[in-house]
Amino acid sequence: MKKLLFVLIFILIAINFYLFFIDGKGKSSSQITIQLADSAETIEPEKSGLDEFQLIDLAFLQKGLDKKNMYSKRTDSLWFKYIKLPDSCSLSRYNLFFQKIMTDNGLTIDKASEFEMSKKMVYNFMVQDTIPAVVELRVTPGLESDLNINGSLCIIIYCMGNEWGKPWVRDILALPLPVVISILPNNPPAWARDTIIKEAAKNNKDILVSLPMEPEAGNIDKENPVKLVKGMNYLSIDIVFDKIFEVFNAPKGIINYKGSKVISDYQTMDQFFKKMSGTGLNYIEIEPGSDSYSALLCEEYKIPFISTREHFSEAKDLKENFDRISAEILSGNDILLVLNANEGMYSFLKDELTVNSRDINFLTIDQFIKQKK
Repeated sequence: MKKLLFVLIFILIAINFYLFFIDGKGKSSSQITIQLADSAETIEPEKSGLDEFQLIDLAFLQKGLDKKNMYSKRTDSLWFKYIKLPDSCSLSRYNLFFQKIMTDNGLTIDKASEFEMSKKMVYNFMVQDTIPAVVELRVTPGLESDLNINGSLCIIIYCMGNEWGKPWVRDILALPLPVVISILPNNPPAWARDTIIKEAAKNNKDILVSLPMEPEAGNIDKENPVKLVKGMNYLSIDIVFDKIFEVFNAPKGIINYKGSKVISDYQTMDQFFKKMSGTGLNYIEIEPGSDSYSALLCEEYKIPFISTREHFSEAKDLKENFDRISAEILSGNDILLVLNANEGMYSFLKDELTVNSRDINFLTIDQFIKQKK
């Protein structure tokens, strides 16, 4: 009788082990399969056909989290996912990133609970319409990971030139942030402009050319040797570029405001970009204003191009909008911020941004444009 009992126990153990093995195989086959190559290139699989957990996996894998740090368990009555995260970002930053994943994929969180002491967030929602799901994000000190979910910020200080001598000018060039300095090529006196160029280079700040263009209303200064006017021919534009490289040693690009007769004129801009191709310069355009052919022409002539709507003339306007901008950055978006050069902007950058910037990834203009390609 005792032998029979042992045999039955052995059979039950064997059956249980077999069922566990089958369940494990089922779980593995349902997981998203992504080939993580040793190279920097990543192949993005199609999202169609992926279930809710696979979409979450995909979002974290694309940001560099190793799949060994994610565990999923599915049953007919509950789905559970556990994700270990490095402490390179705050828990609130991960919360914003996860909520963005859910929003982007049309998923609704029913409940989110924060456990500050144990550094974890727990989310409850429904999958496949009827099955409850739980996702736990846990920040793990010391975890080595290539995960990078920080949004990126590139700051351009717009249209400096003749302000040298004011204390805030020297201070803004010395900020411990990789701000990009755009400088007017013609603003007198020339020594002030040249001093700003020299000091920017000394402080490892990238330089852009704020190239004057004929405005939609009014006239451009006819005495300025470096400017674009509607209808300029190729030879005249060639002279403009010669002047640019006389003034600037190694500019990273050219920045323009879109409200110009020139930018809305296809023929002039075609000549401009044709000449610009091969110079290695980036082209940046502030969006509001007239029609623009810049994106189309930059693509044709293989010129790195980026545009932005985030342009602020006064610090008070920036302050009113910065909570929105910060939320976008912390949700994983990349922002190109153009700020007019003045003392108020310097004070904001010094007092606010250099202090409260732990979760922001600051980029140079080259890095920013490369990332956006």
